[in-house]
Amino acid sequence: MSTSNNIITNLFKNNKKSFFGTSIIFIAFYWVYNNYIKQIDNKDKQEQKSTDNISDSNNNNNNNNNNNNNNNNNNNNNNNKNNNNNNNNNNNNNNNNNNNNNNNNNNNNNNIIKKVKFNNFFKLSNDIKIHVLSTKEECDLILNEFYQSLLSKMNDDKNSSLSSTINTNLIVDGADIINQTSSSDSDALLFPKCNEKNNDGLDFIIGFDAEWSNFNSIDDSISKPLITSTTQYNHKVALIQLSSKDETFLIQVSQMPNIPTSLEQILTDPRLIKVGVAVSQDAATIFQSFSIVTKGCVDLVPIARLTNYEGNGLASLALSVMNVTLDKSNLIRCSHWENRDLTKEQIHYAAADAWVGREIFEIMYNTYKQSKIVHPNEKDLIYTLCRPFINTSFKVKVEKNKNSGGNSKLNPNKPIKENMLKKTVPDKRVLYDNCLMYSPDDVLLCSISKKKVEWYVSRQLADIIKDEPLSIKLRFQPHGEGHSGDDYYLAHKENICVVCGSTHKILRHSVVPHCYRQYLPEEIKSHSSHDVLLLCCDCHANMDKRAQIMRMMIAKQYNVPLDSENKVYITDNALLKITKMALIVKNHFYQPSDEIITNEDGTVTNISSKKYKSNIPEYKLEEMKKEVANYIGKEEINLKDLDQLIYLNPKQKNEDYVPHEKQVMEKVLALGEKGIFDFIRSWRKNFIETVQPKFLSPHWSINKDILNNYKPKNQKPKQIQLQ
Repeated sequence: MSTSNNIITNLFKNNKKSFFGTSIIFIAFYWVYNNYIKQIDNKDKQEQKSTDNISDSNNNNNNNNNNNNNNNNNNNNNNNKNNNNNNNNNNNNNNNNNNNNNNNNNNNNNNIIKKVKFNNFFKLSNDIKIHVLSTKEECDLILNEFYQSLLSKMNDDKNSSLSSTINTNLIVDGADIINQTSSSDSDALLFPKCNEKNNDGLDFIIGFDAEWSNFNSIDDSISKPLITSTTQYNHKVALIQLSSKDETFLIQVSQMPNIPTSLEQILTDPRLIKVGVAVSQDAATIFQSFSIVTKGCVDLVPIARLTNYEGNGLASLALSVMNVTLDKSNLIRCSHWENRDLTKEQIHYAAADAWVGREIFEIMYNTYKQSKIVHPNEKDLIYTLCRPFINTSFKVKVEKNKNSGGNSKLNPNKPIKENMLKKTVPDKRVLYDNCLMYSPDDVLLCSISKKKVEWYVSRQLADIIKDEPLSIKLRFQPHGEGHSGDDYYLAHKENICVVCGSTHKILRHSVVPHCYRQYLPEEIKSHSSHDVLLLCCDCHANMDKRAQIMRMMIAKQYNVPLDSENKVYITDNALLKITKMALIVKNHFYQPSDEIITNEDGTVTNISSKKYKSNIPEYKLEEMKKEVANYIGKEEINLKDLDQLIYLNPKQKNEDYVPHEKQVMEKVLALGEKGIFDFIRSWRKNFIETVQPKFLSPHWSINKDILNNYKPKNQKPKQIQLQ
């Protein structure tokens, strides 16, 4: 008993200051909360008085109207006079009783803090049709009709027909990119033209959301999901919601053996913009569950910032943009979405999330359209708004405001942090000089830079034959034909961003990211600039953000996980724990002594060192000290032992580590020239569909050969090897 009392007294002495500090904070919080409750009560009383006055005036008006009607009835029909008076009197008495009851109920509810107002949640209109699709056949029937109606509204008939043929036989794991045998350059789906037929492109905007399964505590009283003896639904995604202006589709993927083809077509079509909050997270989870890439995802939060609306979630955006309150109760939000029979509350919640997301986008689009920064008559304005945010992950950075008592607030007026590349890339760069080089037979070989022209002329290997454009003719017969006959390499190239057309701070962007491109054979990389395009710093940064979903596809396709078990460094957790303990023991038991300095006048100054303050109990520190001593193998430890232990590195480089990119490229190169072409082509298609470049050369092709770009004469084909 005495030992337990000693422990309590020691704890109280060590934590005396923290105990009193927390007590003061609690009292202050209680005082602020009390005043807040009083203010709310006063506001409710004032509002109740105003509503009572309004109701009294309405009752007086109703009584006057009844009297006028009674007088008219008396003049018209004397026989009905008594009956009307009696009915009116009875009605008035009943109304008075009802008013008295309502007043009593309002008085009783004055003490409740605005609960009645929060129950006034947003409700979908009865005009909006909600489809709950629980079977694959039903889903394909309804969603295919919806998808075909969207294709009919696309202005480009060629693009529309192509999309239906490509997506019908879509293969999972990104194999649609690899197994296509078509040689057409239009395999990449481009944005359709916006016109009155498709409501200026708004018909191609789809509200998008997904709900997760909840297997932690399934209630036996509720109908359980469809589970057989041989199969069980283990995916995280249980429900996928899509919404147009007039219809919402709730697809219960938990009740289907696999994803319906019609749903897959809509998700993988980059021309259909899927809007919502945290849609990149939904798309990533759908890919992890079903190996399907959701293309054309746009998060509403950055668009809200662009159009000066506040909110970081769907509920806050709905309140800011639509002035409505969404029901985000945990009882519905965290309910069992994998159940076969969804409740009415679940159906409305899921449908409202998708429909409200699309409605928010339409309101913000109209705000953007009416702003001064864009021309109202600009074509395809809706895609101009969406293009910078397609398939980009968006993280909300919240700052702590010291003046607001530590509350976290988002400052919409603060400018976005400038891209670091802009500080290093010079402005108005000239990366294409468009100088021409001819053979002695007057055959145009290639386009070169001014520096290359000076090199040939200074060595008397070529003569300048034209100043505009600057052209040279070789004095010798070259060994190869260069890029003769290739329209892309010989055409004049503008020094602008191929995505947005900007001339401000442009740089070279590799369509195949450098982390993969570095392992390509030299004969593919040399004399080939087809897959190196000009982008401005902003478009380059946005493209890098969007590469993650393509990396996920490649990891799935080649069976090489992004997060490999063999990591770069191996951590010795036991040593890491001991080093942390040694640091704590050193700071507590081996503090530096006070330093005494003798001044010039003979006086002595005592400089006290900073003392280490710890909230760790004394007995716990003693246990740490013993554990450190046992690890070293000594009964007593000194400062030197602790310093040696602290500076040990618990992380060691893993010699067996192989980067994900190298593992992928080993498998790609093992497939030969066709495997390399298919890999590069997949990145080309991803680039086109993701950023939808408006200023790309018409001669650029996603099906461009990779080994025939540069044509040396009489050269034997080299064997492709991994670098």
